[in-house]
Amino acid sequence: ILPYQLFLWYGDTSILKKSWNMMKGYFNYLSKKAVNYILDYGLGDWYDLGPEKPGFSQLTPIALTATATYFYDACILKNVANVIRDNKAYIDYNNICTKIKQAFNNRFFDSIRCIYSTGSQTAMAMPIVLNLVPEKYKDRVIKNFVDLIIKNNYSLTAGDIGFYYVLKALADNGYSEI
Repeated sequence: ILPYQLFLWYGDTSILKKSWNMMKGYFNYLSKKAVNYILDYGLGDWYDLGPEKPGFSQLTPIALTATATYFYDACILKNVANVIRDNKAYIDYNNICTKIKQAFNNRFFDSIRCIYSTGSQTAMAMPIVLNLVPEKYKDRVIKNFVDLIIKNNYSLTAGDIGFYYVLKALADNGYSEI
């Protein structure tokens, strides 16, 4: 993520070229831990505010945050491959992005209620920000996400991972005042 962020800030492709093998290596490591494109590995939404004492994720399954981040990593690799003109890698990572997105939605999305997984703030915000939500459901998912925060008396429950995504999902969709 960091080399890509540096590229976005400075426009310098040299960091991408220097980091390309490391980035692919880390993604391959994660891919070995994934089962059918679902990654259930890591700390999850560490220190979220749930019914118990904060620590390990209580409100959002680890597999949701891990797989969403895994998808983000694949999309970064697709974008980097495009920048450095590695056409084969671009096609490969584009296909992987599609497969992860499909697996993610098959596992975590309830298309009738337009809720992801447990309906936690993090479970709703990550798919919105990372473009995992199928386009035809996006407006309903955003509405449900905002309603969830309002019903929680405008209190945030997201932990270390989710907090950024909650704020970004609100800001990017016209709800900064929330």
